[in-house]
Amino acid sequence: MALFSQRMGITPMKKAFQREALDEETRNRLWNALFEELFQYKNERVKIRGNFQDSRRAKEVERICTRMYDEYWKRIHAGKKSYNSADASLELIKGFILKGYWWQSLDVIEYILKSIEYEYIELNTLVNKVFEQENCAYRVIDNQIVEVTDEQEIAAIETAITDGAGPVVTHLRQALVLLSDRKQPDFRNSMKESISAVEAHCRLLLGNDKLTLGQALKQIKQRVNLHPALEESVSKLYGFTSDSGGIRHSLTAGTEEPDYAEAKFMLVACTNFINFLRLKSADNKLTHG
Repeated sequence: MALFSQRMGITPMKKAFQREALDEETRNRLWNALFEELFQYKNERVKIRGNFQDSRRAKEVERICTRMYDEYWKRIHAGKKSYNSADASLELIKGFILKGYWWQSLDVIEYILKSIEYEYIELNTLVNKVFEQENCAYRVIDNQIVEVTDEQEIAAIETAITDGAGPVVTHLRQALVLLSDRKQPDFRNSMKESISAVEAHCRLLLGNDKLTLGQALKQIKQRVNLHPALEESVSKLYGFTSDSGGIRHSLTAGTEEPDYAEAKFMLVACTNFINFLRLKSADNKLTHG
């Protein structure tokens, strides 16, 4: 919603694109999201059978903060009571969100997202809302913070993971992990996992786990209206990961390492094709055999 000063050109309509940086406004809003959905309930009490007890959310806050104090901050417990460590951890969390390096802030948020067990905490939705509105190059997908800037790309990955089955989901999640690791990204194996997800999906569609992707595509083409150009493009992607460059094989002399852009393209292309096949197979009642 554009305000008066923005419409008059006094203040910018949209701030500069944020990549490898978080401005003060964004940090404030990320902390507000954490507080609104989680930390404000730290001392909440509810009446159960006539006695006041910590609410489910309060217990979750204490569990996460105490766990972070030991496993993430790796500090000596701040007293005999667990809530002493929880309080100390909460101060550290706030400090890192508001004042830490941009990647430290995202690390802390991601750790919290992965630690949440209470199903009614929708922190990922609030964090994504902040990322979108503050023009950040990051989104939460499957409880991981990933550098993805296109909303359609995000939707494609989320759909493939949410609606996928067994090995398909395993391959896609691993591709996402390897792509989004900010300290030691593994773009080569991320690409391998992405194309392996396509292969696994095709095998599941046909009920044959022995088929190569090329063999599976030829069978699928006979059952659904798969355009030859689309079949060829996926086959070429598979060929790209299978050549002497070492994506699916051992490294060779002079091998060029893939970069983030190539790995992200592979993940998005593969998830889009998986989603496409799911819709086509449903329309054509594609079954095993």
